[in-house]
Order: sequence, then structure tokens, then C-alpha cells
Amino acid sequence: MSTFSVKAKVRVTAGPSRGQVGRVVDVDDTRVDDGSDPYVYLVQLARPTRLITLTAAQMERAR
Repeated sequence: MSTFSVKAKVRVTAGPSRGQVGRVVDVDDTRVDDGSDPYVYLVQLARPTRLITLTAAQMERAR
């Protein structure tokens, strides 16, 4: 089971979009055996409106 569910409100914690808030719109299971989180999340940012892909380490739950 992925760390974040679809429609979860998240805040970006790393990268050029740091600090922006968005919602998870899709979750992709990549299943790589390197010890990392196997999920990649497609996040729709609120402003500016755009889609980005993130791992769980690059975001946190927003309130």
C-alpha cells in the first residue's frame, strides 16, 4: 500500500516546487528492489496549475 492515497493533499518538500501545495491524482507502483519507496506520485499543483511527479521523500501531508 502506498504512503499517500489519491486525492491526498500534500506539500512539496524538495526540488524547485518546494513549499507548493497540491493533490495526488495518480500513484504508480515502480517496484525497484533498492530499498526505496516503490511508488511514484503524480501531483497536481494548485498554483501554478501543473502536474509533477514526486516520490514520498519529496513531499509531506498538508493540512
